[in-house]
Amino acid sequence: MSDSDATPEQPEQPPAAPAAPSTPSTSAPAASTAGVKLSTGQIVLLASAAVIFICSFFSWIHASVSGTGGLGGAGDSANGWHHMGGLVAILAVVLLVVAGAQIAKVLPLGDAMNNLVVAGLAALTLLLGIINVIVWLTDSHLGTTKTFGVSVSVSLSFGFYIGVLALIALAYAVFDMVKSGDVLNTAKGLQNNS
Repeated sequence: MSDSDATPEQPEQPPAAPAAPSTPSTSAPAASTAGVKLSTGQIVLLASAAVIFICSFFSWIHASVSGTGGLGGAGDSANGWHHMGGLVAILAVVLLVVAGAQIAKVLPLGDAMNNLVVAGLAALTLLLGIINVIVWLTDSHLGTTKTFGVSVSVSLSFGFYIGVLALIALAYAVFDMVKSGDVLNTAKGLQNNS
């Protein structure tokens, strides 16, 4: 083999420029998890149930006592677990678990029956929450009383007001579920089968 038969060496090519980083797609809906699109009612239901549970640990009522003659004063508060609040908080957690299982499609019932179960549980939580609010308003001796130079003041705290707002949001979620038609149609179907 002669030197003329050999192929001439080619000069080395410089390495290619790195590819531009890809930009993330913004076409996915904001309220979706693992391909599941959540309705506004479902989002409100989950958020309000979580807020009901969390605000049950906040102060719902505050009482303060102030005396005369250098006796000073004292104060105390109660959280939302008093009266029926503990039951409402536990129902809110159960509602979160059941609604989450419905969204994840792991409940053993059909979609329509799952909607009925979640709506019923949400309505029960709402009803007991409203009763709890009425009990707090009527049984708490709100206001200021002054006897023998000692002043006792009882007032609602921020936890109560957050709880009421969360109950209003839960009422919207229940209304939205009933308005969608699945709940009423399933209930009518069950009534016709019996």
